[in-house]
Amino acid sequence: MPLKIPIHLRSQIRELIPLCCNHIDGHCLLLGGPCVQAISESRIVCKYFRDFVIPVEPELCKEITQ
Repeated sequence: MPLKIPIHLRSQIRELIPLCCNHIDGHCLLLGGPCVQAISESRIVCKYFRDFVIPVEPELCKEITQ
């Protein structure tokens, strides 16, 4: 189930998208198409992003997963 991104954290989440090793120029290497996380404004929809990128920022991760 996608995690909801609180409005006050959306810009911080967007800043993390380029840190994903699968994100190249707006495309996802795993999906072979557009990055679904870059498209989503209000939810964490990418499992890889949720499990491996967001934990880079422990406080942000804690706030989202509460």
